[in-house]
Amino acid sequence: MAASRGSVLVPAGANGRHSPQGHLIRPEEVDSYRAEGSLRINRPLVDAAAIRVVRATLDELFLDTAAPAGYVHELGAVGQYGSVPEIIWPTLLRPELRRTTVFEMLRQVALELLEVERVKLHFDHAIFKPPRTAGPTAWHQDVVFDPQHDCPVVTVWFALVDATEENGCMMFIPGSHAEAVRRHEPYGRDGQQATGVDLDRRVVCPVPAGGLTVHMQRTLHAAGPNLSEGTRAAWIIKFIPDYRSPMRRMSSHVYQRVRRLTGASLPPPVG
Repeated sequence: MAASRGSVLVPAGANGRHSPQGHLIRPEEVDSYRAEGSLRINRPLVDAAAIRVVRATLDELFLDTAAPAGYVHELGAVGQYGSVPEIIWPTLLRPELRRTTVFEMLRQVALELLEVERVKLHFDHAIFKPPRTAGPTAWHQDVVFDPQHDCPVVTVWFALVDATEENGCMMFIPGSHAEAVRRHEPYGRDGQQATGVDLDRRVVCPVPAGGLTVHMQRTLHAAGPNLSEGTRAAWIIKFIPDYRSPMRRMSSHVYQRVRRLTGASLPPPVG
């Protein structure tokens, strides 16, 4: 028998009723996201079965070192703190991830926050911070890695395990999405670190497994070290508005970006 893909959990509002039209994101959360440039959903939006399907697929890539070398990045300052492995484009390596309940839920979150009829996958990656030895993810703005898309992009950071301050949950600087792009310096082999970050403004955002955070391209964000005994596992997906007719294949500029980042010559995925 095939494993259950799980289900989406539609949250109840403050009055105990479901959100309007079955939406996953409450109106006040949409307002908060626009004002602060980030959002924490401190409740599971899918059940445990849905999480297990994604975790099992990503575990294969991390634990069995099945990802080609071009897809494996290092975000940590290894000599100082330890390894923070990242796999980019897991949806290319394992296309079945796009057919999961979790992916559909994350797509719905993006639709609601962008308030458009269609969105398309722009990029995805997974970060599994090992126990005890992983260093922090440096403060940065995503636009530094993707300067051609200083525009509406929803980045959804989905927790595959409880993300706590101890194991390295996300942190944000509220309002930084409306500020200038900071100067960044290299951090580790593949990372970047923003300079001049006022840490007194930071907001720490723990979420349970099945919960998530969302941020914009210019929002300053980071994650702490994993001081726990378990792996802190997260799947991060970027969505952008799709104002054109639905397309069956990846757009050429996104495909060329994949090739540049990975050195791979995979065919563009269908769907």
